Amino acid sequence: MSKTLTIVLLREPYASQYADIALEIAEMALNLGYKVRLFLYMSGVHAAKRGQSPLRFPNFERKLRELLTRGLKVIACGRCASARGYIENSANEEGNFSTSQYVEGVKVMSIYELADWIKNSDRVIMLG
Repeated sequence: MSKTLTIVLLREPYASQYADIALEIAEMALNLGYKVRLFLYMSGVHAAKRGQSPLRFPNFERKLRELLTRGLKVIACGRCASARGYIENSANEEGNFSTSQYVEGVKVMSIYELADWIKNSDRVIMLG
């Protein structure tokens, strides 16, 4: 039975190293066989935005896409994403909010998902 790691990211990429550190930890944990989940909270919801093109920084979007294909699960806080203009419709029956502005594979859901993730994790790391 594999262990589960939940990472809570509170800061956006390119403003600090927290976002890059989150993905480095996620990658290492995936390499060790962990189930890894990343919850984007507060300004961290900016991390999943499509179309990032930083000139002098590592491309967070590219790395996020790579880790999603390796099994990383990502949820952005619905209330935080809504406050920053990412939400386009009401939640569907599963509780997902829709947005075309995020990288494919990132879900936008309630903060209550975080409580469930924390409860069912072996380890939790908060960055920000």
